[in-house]
Parts: sequence; structure tokens; C-alpha cells
Amino acid sequence: MTITDLTEKDSAEYKFRLLTTDEGRCSGLPGVMLTVTDILLEMDPTSVSEGERVTLRCRTKCTVGLKPTYIWYKNGRLNNSITSYNSLILDPVSSEDAGNYSCAVEGFERIHSPEETLTVRCEYMGC
Repeated sequence: MTITDLTEKDSAEYKFRLLTTDEGRCSGLPGVMLTVTDILLEMDPTSVSEGERVTLRCRTKCTVGLKPTYIWYKNGRLNNSITSYNSLILDPVSSEDAGNYSCAVEGFERIHSPEETLTVRCEYMGC
């Protein structure tokens, strides 16, 4: 079975039944619970001056295992930050850190968050 355009409303218990043709009987297996949730990237704050601190948090309601892996992307590219923590801290932040960030949680498959934009203001000459 394939569900396209999956939404949280598709969360339910799904059961499979097989009709045998020789005797006309149905046999089934125990149901499978499907829970659909989103992964969100929270950035605090989203606009900073150079030298300040920014915390990015990857949040999910998904059950992703005992030791999930969080993967961080900047401008669609791997940010060389793979961690077992759901937070990425940029401290101190520089103008080079500005861009679009997203995160992914790797469990059975890699699920990505929507991108959030970090704006870094230059407060002194020479930036």
C-alpha cells in the first residue's frame, strides 16, 4: 500500500486482510500503527549581530529510536554537523553563518525539516 501526500490525518491503525480463493476465507495480520508528524527547525533568534549566540533546535514528535542522529544543512548542503543532540549552537556567530538552515532526523529514513533563514548583521567596519 502506498499513501501519497501523507498528512497527520493519515495517522491510524492499518490492517491487512488476505482473501484466499480456494476456500473463500479471510486471514489477517495484527494492525500496524502509523503516526505522521512533522519535523520543525526552531531558531532563536533568527536575526543577530556578529558575535552573538544562535541556537537551532530540531524538534519532532516522531519516535526515531533510542539514539537518533541529527543532521544539519545550510543552504541545502550538509553543514558538516552530525550529532546525537537536537541542538546546534553557533557561538559566536559570524557573517559566514548567515543562510538557510534545515535539519534532518535519521531513523528508518532521513526526514527533513523546512528551511529557516538566519540573518547576521555586521555591526562594525570591515565586515
